[in-house]
Amino acid sequence: MAEDFQEKLRNESQGSEFLVSMLWAAMTSYRHDTVLRPFPPMYQKGDHKDIEKLVEIFDAIPPLDQIPYNFDQLYPEAFQLLRWTLNTKGFTVCSNPSAMQKLAGHVGLVPRPQLIFELCYSKESEEKFKRLSSSYGTFMGYHGSRVENFHSIMHNGLLSHFNKTSLFGEGTYLSSELSVSMNFSPAGLLWPKSTLPSLVSCVAVCEVLNHPDIRSRVQAGGEPSVGQKLPEKYFVVQNNEHLRVKYIFVFGHKRGQPVSESWLMKHKFLCLILVYVLFLFIMSVLQSRQFKTLYSKYWLSS
Repeated sequence: MAEDFQEKLRNESQGSEFLVSMLWAAMTSYRHDTVLRPFPPMYQKGDHKDIEKLVEIFDAIPPLDQIPYNFDQLYPEAFQLLRWTLNTKGFTVCSNPSAMQKLAGHVGLVPRPQLIFELCYSKESEEKFKRLSSSYGTFMGYHGSRVENFHSIMHNGLLSHFNKTSLFGEGTYLSSELSVSMNFSPAGLLWPKSTLPSLVSCVAVCEVLNHPDIRSRVQAGGEPSVGQKLPEKYFVVQNNEHLRVKYIFVFGHKRGQPVSESWLMKHKFLCLILVYVLFLFIMSVLQSRQFKTLYSKYWLSS
């Protein structure tokens, strides 16, 4: 068991670092009750989650690249936590730099990711998604989120009921343009002992079924979506089985780089939505009968 654990650290060091760093980001977030899902079961009894003990044991974990050479010095509790973190259920994470060539046509004029991680799913899950994709086909969609959310995203997928932005209806919001999704990916810190960049932003690259239930500004047939009109290049997926995270783009940032410094930078999506709503309101006022009456009475008469 110990030999397999050490071999995993050697063979997929970056994927291991990413899993541990995402756990750390969720654990240290003020929203850990929400984003730390799944919670390490050895520190949970019933509804009580011992976050203080978890942090204490996590702090005892040395840099992962040192563990194969000093395994005997690793605390048993730290080993247990690391083994749980790396032995993921239903998927594995591995670094895949060559994926950029496959996705080159989708990236566009944005900074290239410093790291690309691929999620490889179990045989059962893979076969299920392939059956669905053979019926509907797929396209690529991007989903930006905070760094601390990616522990849950990897383990649970993108779940529509977790979405707190419901201006255009419940569902998971994606974009066909990476540059759009990057606006919703503020930079966050990673585990200080990791060899990965210390300040990163992450974007999930998803395979999305081209299902008729997917809401967009213009559907495949060229007809407007039913209900509220979405901004261009946006998609809303309401069925969790209609998408899966295939890659995670990691963008490294330098300390002091003007990322998420101001309120506007932190809330770009909210600002865009407010501008869009204001535009719709102004247009509705200008088209209203009352405005036309007042305009004719006071402006044209003068």
